[in-house]
Amino acid sequence: MSTSDRESASALTPADFGQRAELLQSILDQSPLGVIAHRAVRDDSGEICDFEVVAYNRKALEVVGVPEPAFGHGARLFELYPVQREYLDKLRRVVLEQVSFSEERLYEVTNRWLRLTFTPMPDGYLNTFEDITEAKTHFEELEQKNRKLEEQYHLLRSVIDNSPSGLILFEAIRDDQGRIEDFRYLLTNPSNAAVVHKSVEELEGERWLTLFPAFRGTEMEQILHDVTETGEARRLLMPVEIDAIQGWFNIQFVKQGDGVLMLFLDVTEAQLSKQEMENLNEELRRSNENLQQFAYIASHDLQEPLRKIQSFGDILQGQFGDQLGQRGMDLINRMQSAAQRMQSLVQDLLAFSRLSTDQGTFTTIDLNQLLVSVQNDLELAILKEGAQISIEPLPVIEGDTNQLRQLFQNLISNAVKFHPPDRTPRVQVRSQALPGSELPAGTPLSYSKNYVRIDIQDNGIGFDEKYLEQIFVMFQRLHGKQQYAGTGIGLAICKKIVENHEGYLTASSQPGEGATFTVILPRL
Repeated sequence: MSTSDRESASALTPADFGQRAELLQSILDQSPLGVIAHRAVRDDSGEICDFEVVAYNRKALEVVGVPEPAFGHGARLFELYPVQREYLDKLRRVVLEQVSFSEERLYEVTNRWLRLTFTPMPDGYLNTFEDITEAKTHFEELEQKNRKLEEQYHLLRSVIDNSPSGLILFEAIRDDQGRIEDFRYLLTNPSNAAVVHKSVEELEGERWLTLFPAFRGTEMEQILHDVTETGEARRLLMPVEIDAIQGWFNIQFVKQGDGVLMLFLDVTEAQLSKQEMENLNEELRRSNENLQQFAYIASHDLQEPLRKIQSFGDILQGQFGDQLGQRGMDLINRMQSAAQRMQSLVQDLLAFSRLSTDQGTFTTIDLNQLLVSVQNDLELAILKEGAQISIEPLPVIEGDTNQLRQLFQNLISNAVKFHPPDRTPRVQVRSQALPGSELPAGTPLSYSKNYVRIDIQDNGIGFDEKYLEQIFVMFQRLHGKQQYAGTGIGLAICKKIVENHEGYLTASSQPGEGATFTVILPRL
């Protein structure tokens, strides 16, 4: 202080000092910054051990969150804020080395972010601080938004890069008159790059027709022009055979800005499979024609000689039986029996071929009435064997009447036929509703549909279940034809009929303990 300043100050009264102090305090209180002046407190050895408050403003009082008089002149820093002792070495340096430092810190007492500045003053320091909570929060929100945008970008980029569909975002390149002369790759993905045998980096930013001039004047170029100019989206399946690009592609064109977003899927394999399927269908059609021809031959050309053999056999037996003797009659009987078996075989083959070529007409069928008709057809066999048939109430379903009659006639006929000589055949037919969710494991039917389960159970000879698949194959017999008559086609016919009705046929059995054939058919 100069001599004049000291003289001027000495002329001031205590009231004058008080007024000036109030003025200075008023000025400090108007500051948007918090201000606290601290003076060093020393221990007996003269080492700084704490700091006491010598001045502060209103903003400081608001921010620190400690009411007066606890926070006021003479208040000790580390008594107010024990956590601040970590600052002791930093604050000592400010006082002893006359250096300043600044930092941003979360003030946990009031949960506010502060920008703090520590400036040296005689035997103490001045702490000024600004509440930056709003700016900090805004900045963190921006950072969070940026992180989310970045994450979203990387996610979308990952989806695009890993998509099996090719993707190209084209931007139109126009001449001075505004006419489209080319397209630039703004964005593409590895699936497209693989098709054109280039990398993504080689494509993005480059001109399409410069890289692939063979596309100039093609339908593809015209579509890109039309979609860009009209905004009308296009979708088509088309073959591409240009340069190294070969195949069938399902392509979608959508206007995007002054250009086109082009999405495509390489369906070459599917198209080839479709062509192969069409070829197979054509072969199947020809096969069906052959079957129909066979059915005609079986109906006429094959059965006619058999009928003649049987007729001539009857004539030989009737007119020349005495002359043929026992040996001759035995040979004729064998011939007649073989012709009868051959005729049965031809008729069964004819029935099976018709199932493959003629799907029949589906109508509503009351299975109760159908089973009455079946029993009437089997009346002689049932009476001959003394069979007992028990049929519980059955549902109404949709199907082909003739096929279903043949199905149940074959199954009940087998149940009556295949029994030990000393056992009276007993056959029980029962049904129950079967939701799709309760279908047996491994059943190739839809779990979203409802079905009816019909069991035909007998007490016959049964079979070993290791032959389950075999019994439904044509000409596969488990017993000799001398023991039980038949052609070995009946169960194959049953399986085909059930498949024609989108159902499932299986069986369960043990040798000597009977068998249960299970028919599963769709419900109305």
